[in-house]
Amino acid sequence: MVWLVVGTLVLVLPGTWALKRAKRELASRRRLGTRTVLLAFVAYAGHALVTTLAALQNIWPLAVDRIVAGSAGVVTLSVGGILYLTGRSAFGSFRRTWGLDCGRLIQDGVYRYSRHPQTLGSVLVLLGAALAGRSAVALILAGVLAVAAAIWLPIEERFLERQFGEEYRQYRARTARFAGWPSRGLE
Repeated sequence: MVWLVVGTLVLVLPGTWALKRAKRELASRRRLGTRTVLLAFVAYAGHALVTTLAALQNIWPLAVDRIVAGSAGVVTLSVGGILYLTGRSAFGSFRRTWGLDCGRLIQDGVYRYSRHPQTLGSVLVLLGAALAGRSAVALILAGVLAVAAAIWLPIEERFLERQFGEEYRQYRARTARFAGWPSRGLE
């Protein structure tokens, strides 16, 4: 139970503070501030660390065959890692990846199939680790990250619509939030 509480609090406490700051900054400055990005990074990194440790230590073991869980976990973790890294590399810089510089709307590469490949990738990495480690605590903590993303993404998408207008609305209409084939080709 301690793992669940720590893993959740490590995400929720700095994450809530970062979320409040992000709403204000995106509305007024049209970009995130350095402190907000650092808070978000602490929240995500701390949560990922606790989730990974819970998986490695097999906290609250799942009654799943080791080979089945390990195989499913490695595949899920690998797909998530590829999505995350491919999405992140499309930005070309740390400042753009973390919302410190909102230059242009990226719509090609993996962003043609997912509006949020980094977020999807992060959740899949933690889900894969939880499966490979056969840890119910890590599985629940991966779910906590998914809930946090569900809270954050609408805020980010409203900002992107304000920032890029019709270009973003067209992109959103043809590209799945998480994964799917584009409904029509890129213009």
